[in-house]
Amino acid sequence: MVCHNDLSPKNTVYRDGARGCGRWRSSTGTSPRPASGVAGAVLEAHDWVAAHRAALDSALA
Repeated sequence: MVCHNDLSPKNTVYRDGARGCGRWRSSTGTSPRPASGVAGAVLEAHDWVAAHRAALDSALA
């Protein structure tokens, strides 16, 4: 589930599947989640899919 606590344009919400609730990422794209290597790549892909979920769903419908 993605949290929608703050819909300001300065913040985008993305998934944190382990906690089931979104965290905030700044508009610069930096993530508060420390990750590197393969784990980092997986988290980046997961975040991208979460951020573009509506567009992906409509494109695949």
